Amino acid sequence: MSLQDQYKLGEPGVFRERCLASAIGVAIAVQGESQAAMTTVQWQKRAVLADGVLAHPNTHERRIALAVAADGVTDNASTDAAIDARVTALWDDLAGVTGEDLV
Repeated sequence: MSLQDQYKLGEPGVFRERCLASAIGVAIAVQGESQAAMTTVQWQKRAVLADGVLAHPNTHERRIALAVAADGVTDNASTDAAIDARVTALWDDLAGVTGEDLV
């Protein structure tokens, strides 16, 4: 998929809506996470993003869709499970978790 195609997936439409629906599900799961397996900073950043997605979903919609599409593979033809997996995998990145936050 070209960069232009990836960018277009971030525009309003079905793909963006599917990514947001997935992000809301991930955010709910993140809100219930235990901090035990994470550093305090990682846990806090993940929770802040989750709170933001749940409180103001449309604020995050475009950047989540663009991040999901950036792999050049995930698109409108992808299954919901594939989009869910991609959003879950990107959560730390979207939350701004850095390598330093993991130690």
